[in-house]
Amino acid sequence: MPCARLFLATCGVLTCSGASFADDIDVGDFLSRCSALKPVLTGEKDTDLADQTNLPWCTSQLSDILEDYRIVVLQRNQVPKTVRICLPEGTTDAELLLIVLDELQTQDRSASLANIITSTLSAWWPCK
Repeated sequence: MPCARLFLATCGVLTCSGASFADDIDVGDFLSRCSALKPVLTGEKDTDLADQTNLPWCTSQLSDILEDYRIVVLQRNQVPKTVRICLPEGTTDAELLLIVLDELQTQDRSASLANIITSTLSAWWPCK
């Protein structure tokens, strides 16, 4: 199943500051709902009804977190030095979600979901 593209290519630079409503989502809850999607994202399995419900939810959490940070950058009119994310053009939901799911497995589950996601993506795709 092709994943809809995130509208992140046009977002430019994103940062890890500010609060997101997605911060309220527990890392364990995110993993329990989204980890089962890995075989779908890699093309090993066709989607079932649960996947069709969870895929938009999981990708929307990522999009919301990144959009919240993009807005903070625009409001401050500067990019903080700590975390910078420059996603390659054409990055798909599937790529982002696979990276995030792998990283969340090794992270402290008490950390903020938004902080883990932005730290992970800034390590994968830092601005140069």
